[in-house]
Amino acid sequence: MNGCTHLLPTINKLKSTSFTAIHYNIGYFLLNQLELLPMIKEYQPMIISLNELGSHTNMKSIEQVLLGYEIIKVEGTNKHGGAILAIDKRILYVRPINLHKSNIATETISLNDSTYTITSIYSPSNTPLPLETMSLLLIYSNYTILLSDFNAKHIDRGCSTINSKGDQLSKWINDNNLTVQ
Repeated sequence: MNGCTHLLPTINKLKSTSFTAIHYNIGYFLLNQLELLPMIKEYQPMIISLNELGSHTNMKSIEQVLLGYEIIKVEGTNKHGGAILAIDKRILYVRPINLHKSNIATETISLNDSTYTITSIYSPSNTPLPLETMSLLLIYSNYTILLSDFNAKHIDRGCSTINSKGDQLSKWINDNNLTVQ
């Protein structure tokens, strides 16, 4: 995992509701799924976001590892891509949001009388940030959580270098008054 590219932006004042989420660039699900299991055991996340699934990852293999989770999987645009969003089945699952976009899995959930839009995004290094889609996600609920690998580098996010995606992402975060946690 590249620590400087994983962001958890939230909108408005996210209530102090305690729920856990993990985001992991799994780098080929079939090869590295065993690395995921200790993370799930340790953190017991309510939300799991996985990027860089690799090609030929079938749902049956994913469901066997992510027991107890509602799973949304979207294909990637390259052999490394794809995104999974898995939500603990004990959470009231509201609905998936089908954006018909590669590398973006999103759904709304209900927790403690609030609705949240939860999204897993993978933005390959050679593609533009999906800023238009990201902006659209902000309207589905009062609370939005993005778990992602944007391949964006910026000193505001703890990176020693800056790239154009990092500049674009930083501007988008500021323009939308988001909080990064």
